[in-house]
Amino acid sequence: MPDFLRHYLQLPGGDRPLADPAVAARKLLEITNAVEAVQDGRIHIEKINGPFLFKEGGTPAEYGAALDYAIVKGGCGNTSQGRM
Repeated sequence: MPDFLRHYLQLPGGDRPLADPAVAARKLLEITNAVEAVQDGRIHIEKINGPFLFKEGGTPAEYGAALDYAIVKGGCGNTSQGRM
């Protein structure tokens, strides 16, 4: 795991399934793949972060770690138009 992701895992609390960036990234991509693009292949970010944070119970730190992990591992990334 890259060092810059380690600080995301230092969260208070007990058993958090999304505290593992790999697990959280898979969940994030699962949510993303279920969302229908609106125009030009774009997806509204609130349709991804809302379910991750409120339905799945992830924290903002876990969301950030999942996004960073997915980008590092090549699961998603920004294009020249700023899309994922």
